[in-house]
Amino acid sequence: MTLQPLIFYASLFILSALVLKAIKHSRRLPPSPWALPIVGHLHLLGPSLHHSFHKLSTRYGPLMSIRIGSVLGVVTSSPDVTKELLKTNDVTFAARNSSAAIECLTYNSSFAFAPNGPYWQFMKKLTTVELLGSRTLLQFLPIRTNELHELIRFLFEKSKSGGSDFLTAGTDTSSMTVEWALAELINHPMVLQKAQQEIDQVVGRNRLVQESDVPHLPYIQVIIKESFRIHPPIPLLNRRALEDCKIGNYIIPKGTLLFVNLWSMGRDPETWKNPLEFQPERFLSESNSEIDVRGLHYRLLPFGTGRRGCPGLSLAMQELPTTLAAMIQCFNFKVTSPDGVVDMSERPGLSSPRAQDLVCVPVARCAPSIVN
Repeated sequence: MTLQPLIFYASLFILSALVLKAIKHSRRLPPSPWALPIVGHLHLLGPSLHHSFHKLSTRYGPLMSIRIGSVLGVVTSSPDVTKELLKTNDVTFAARNSSAAIECLTYNSSFAFAPNGPYWQFMKKLTTVELLGSRTLLQFLPIRTNELHELIRFLFEKSKSGGSDFLTAGTDTSSMTVEWALAELINHPMVLQKAQQEIDQVVGRNRLVQESDVPHLPYIQVIIKESFRIHPPIPLLNRRALEDCKIGNYIIPKGTLLFVNLWSMGRDPETWKNPLEFQPERFLSESNSEIDVRGLHYRLLPFGTGRRGCPGLSLAMQELPTTLAAMIQCFNFKVTSPDGVVDMSERPGLSSPRAQDLVCVPVARCAPSIVN
């Protein structure tokens, strides 16, 4: 019985210390919704985190703090704030958040989630120079070309039978990017027609588009950029603070998770005119023509930026425009839905997959001999 008062006062002391610590930090943190005990802001988050963060940012601003249970996080949806976080404070946010599940699945040897140390630096160099370097990519060009030819042959077979099929229904980010871009083109026939005219003028219809043709197809390139803007492959970039960081008047404590909401940044009306409309021409204007996807312009970061940027950028930017250009060079696509419109809704996921698979009927506009 004599231990009960001691346990009570000890518990009260620990609880008071935790509350005082939370109050102390909250005074210097970015704006935040009212949090519940224990769960934090979990009650405000839906299945798609980037949608939930976007909704909250319209009320609490482009830099806000959240608590996922006991874990503190900050969310940014502003290019300027993102630049300060990931460029000015690149070293501070040079780590990705890992978890027990990731460590178990990768035997604690994951390169993508490894801390910024000698192992990660060695693997980064090995990946970018030996595995994904320009010389290696050139060596594997025949394999990529053969895979593309196989895809086009498959679509020609479907075109002959008049049957529909899932188009690029993959789960990786490259397949999803092609799928989103093709869906947007089907819903915007004038854009599709303009892209096909460019291909016909540069390449013609007697041979298939090659990777070497892409630099001469600027409209195809801006279609890919516009698809990245509206449908980023990874809607949330994830980082973790290695030390305390001051951003404006706010202090972001060590260990805080950072979420960069690329999905929200691509729909920001202060950054983009008519942000919800698919308009590839916006990247041909004088003000936006210099924007690329290599992490130098913080309005468009489909591959991230800095030392934690995606090492597969070069490979993706060779494959994506070539695959999309080859598909629309050889085919038009009819939608099987009654209204003739492709559903553009998303389903929850760490990436941004389509809610419904893209099911279309390919209609040939070139002779099958184009891939022989």
